[in-house]
Amino acid sequence: MIHASCTPAVSIIGGTGGFGGALALRLASVGVAVAIGSRDAGRAAAAAAALEERLERPGLVVGYDNPTAAGAASIVCLSVPLVAHLDTLRAIRRALRPEAIVVDNTAPLATALGGRPTRVVGLWAGSAAEEARAALPATVRVLAAFHTIAEQTLADLCKPVGEDVLICGDDADAKQALAALVERMPGARAVDVGRLEMARYVEPLPALLISINRRYRCHVGIRLTGLPEGPLTGA
Repeated sequence: MIHASCTPAVSIIGGTGGFGGALALRLASVGVAVAIGSRDAGRAAAAAAALEERLERPGLVVGYDNPTAAGAASIVCLSVPLVAHLDTLRAIRRALRPEAIVVDNTAPLATALGGRPTRVVGLWAGSAAEEARAALPATVRVLAAFHTIAEQTLADLCKPVGEDVLICGDDADAKQALAALVERMPGARAVDVGRLEMARYVEPLPALLISINRRYRCHVGIRLTGLPEGPLTGA
């Protein structure tokens, strides 16, 4: 059952993790109602309460088990480690709304197999997002996004995001819906980088950014230059 004080605009599966929690915080800070999903409903509820206490805006964040959270909103962000990716998809697939938008944030870093975060592993489907496409009902619209935005960037509410969110997907309407959500966050810009298969090139980018951050002892993000003014999704 969905809490009466919160009709979520977006659900974040893995919202008790670092990135998922930071995304929930940033979205809730601009008035977006969020449902946090976890395998443990109690842990999700505790994380939601902690975010609401920090924001001092009650009623914007709720916590549920993963299937309940997956059915709570039409936009569902998947932010789980690669090792939990397929199991999580199987756990939520029946709970998703028929035409839900699933935004996959999974990066195939070698840390999933005990390797270095600056290396990636190959996936049989080509990318985690394409793996999600194969695992979910055909009516669900799958996008890949948020791979190049760091947890620290989202969690620092004193600063605008100031980076681009690269979106891959095959459904123009779904991209536009996600872009509208992204651009509610100050300084964030949504950029359509092509079909879902382009996730094969976007998903490894965190490994590159981690390598740069380590080498220069800094934090870098991605902001594309030379783009035209106006909407950058849905083409």
